[in-house]
Amino acid sequence: MRLVTSYLLKTVIAATGLVLLVLLALAGFIEFIGQLDNTGEGSYTTSGAVLYTALRLPLLAVEMLPVATLLGALLGLGALAGNSELIAMRAAGISAPRLAMSVSISGFILAVLGAVLGEYIAPPLDQFARQYRSSARTDNASVGERNTWVRDGQRIFNVEGVNDRFGFGGFYVFEIDEQQRLTRVGTASRADLTSEGDWLLDNYSETTFKADGIEAARDVFAKQGYQVDPDVLGIAALRPGSLSFGGLLAYLRYLEQNKLDSRAYTTELWGRVSNVIAVILMPMLAIGFVFGSLRSTGAGARLLVGVLIGLGYFLASRTLANSGQVFSIDPMLVGLAPAVVLALVTAFAVARVR
Repeated sequence: MRLVTSYLLKTVIAATGLVLLVLLALAGFIEFIGQLDNTGEGSYTTSGAVLYTALRLPLLAVEMLPVATLLGALLGLGALAGNSELIAMRAAGISAPRLAMSVSISGFILAVLGAVLGEYIAPPLDQFARQYRSSARTDNASVGERNTWVRDGQRIFNVEGVNDRFGFGGFYVFEIDEQQRLTRVGTASRADLTSEGDWLLDNYSETTFKADGIEAARDVFAKQGYQVDPDVLGIAALRPGSLSFGGLLAYLRYLEQNKLDSRAYTTELWGRVSNVIAVILMPMLAIGFVFGSLRSTGAGARLLVGVLIGLGYFLASRTLANSGQVFSIDPMLVGLAPAVVLALVTAFAVARVR
């Protein structure tokens, strides 16, 4: 049985790797074509678009891994079924559920590889790619992907153009009292963070609203002891999909502490958990198909079925995620629903194998 499991693992993983390379080539080409409209803006050239696309490929690989796993399993196991190798395994006394458990190990290995890629490699490369494109298009290295709004207790910060861990562009701080009334507004053309945690503000101006009037002050250089974490500012400037799993957890803790809306990030978190589960289940689902009507069909038919199922899973996940935010559905339910449905379909498909 160990030899059979090893053979199935090699077949599924090799086929999945090949499918993933093809999908990445197609996705990379589409991404590159989409960037051509932006070339010529500032110093963003065709070579810059190629670099941006290349840096985005690891994140695209993580997103496409469930579909690639299903297609790879259908093609790899389908070839074994076409050669009657799976039938020989069944004749040797190996049940369909046992084969499904064996191929699920390949899904588990692929899920672990995808998790490592999505945690340590894809997010920083995607963040750098977006910052590089934004900087090149504006010819300004201090301009980030977008402005950032962050709340810390009674202070609300707005930061323009996050460029690195310790340097920020335009800086605004709004202070409110317990009755949610604005009490102070501060602005600076640039903000830097010292190693001691102090904020150094250039061209700082401050307006204080008092019961008997308004008080204004201006300093060429000011030092403030704000306690907002610069990592939170950096995370807030990023899209949920560009964050690592640890970054998502850290930002969710910040949102909950400040009683801010966290549905988009919670949905993204559970969506990633669902994708990991889906990668494990996809090879098992393929077992249910290759023993059925797809046994005697060619690779083209298997590929078509895999594309339809994978596309259906992808569209269902995205639709549920967007609908959940619009209709205020529990993010955990929205994120895990596709994986639960996939598990039920997989169990039904494997149970039908005779």
